[in-house]
Amino acid sequence: MKRSNNKKIILLTGTSSSGKSSISNYFHGKGYVSFHIDDYNGDKRVDQKMNELYKNIENTYGENHRLQEMEYKIAIQYMVNDAMKRKYYF
Repeated sequence: MKRSNNKKIILLTGTSSSGKSSISNYFHGKGYVSFHIDDYNGDKRVDQKMNELYKNIENTYGENHRLQEMEYKIAIQYMVNDAMKRKYYF
């Protein structure tokens, strides 16, 4: 069987208790590798990027949601990059 160089990645999003883990476990049972955004909370790479952002932005009242959104996007970037580095073919 020829291996494809095209990797397929499925990103799941949803609110708390919406079934993301159940779906991820289902795919894992089918041989897919899964990455969880929760695993990137406290990731040193994400923390370092956020510290760089904090140094370069103005301290503006009420902008906390924007910082959370940026942190989420940074974590997703690392999660996708980590998935692409894996040598799994689907």
